[in-house]
Amino acid sequence: MPTTFAGSALVQIACAFGVASTQNTSFQLVSIDSAGQIFNHTAWTHVAAAKHAIITIEGITTLHGRTVYIKCTEGGAGASGYTATLMWEQ
Repeated sequence: MPTTFAGSALVQIACAFGVASTQNTSFQLVSIDSAGQIFNHTAWTHVAAAKHAIITIEGITTLHGRTVYIKCTEGGAGASGYTATLMWEQ
C-alpha cells in the first residue's frame, strides 16, 4: 500500500467468487512491514454458495506503507475467481 494512505482507514472489503464455493471459505487480511514483520488484522468467512459478500471492519489505520494481502485459511472447494475490493475512509 502506498505511504500516501497515511490517515486512511480500511472500513470494508467487498469480495466475490466467479464460481461460488461449495463450502464455507475462511480468509484473513494480512500485512507485512518493511522489516518483514507480519500482522494479522481481521478474519472472515465467505459462506457456501454465496458469490458476493461485504465485510465491515472497525477501521484499520495501520496499513500505510505495508504490503497487504488476503490469505485463504480454510475451505474453497469448487471455487474460482475470488476478487476483493478494499474500501477506505479518510
